[in-house]
Amino acid sequence: MHRYGERNILLLAYLCRHVGGSPVPLECSSIQRVPVQRLMDYDLAAADIPIARKLQEDFGQWTSR
Repeated sequence: MHRYGERNILLLAYLCRHVGGSPVPLECSSIQRVPVQRLMDYDLAAADIPIARKLQEDFGQWTSR
């Protein structure tokens, strides 16, 4: 749970596996695939930072394929 002013945001993250096809941005203007080690190089929303840090902690030793 993250608080933005007067609102609470519950941001859920899901670990998914790519099985084929090309990703398509449906709810945003664009998407970008980046190595997990570079997530903190981006201007993330405050609620996204704990998720990015957890991904780096859990998967930071992996290299992008």
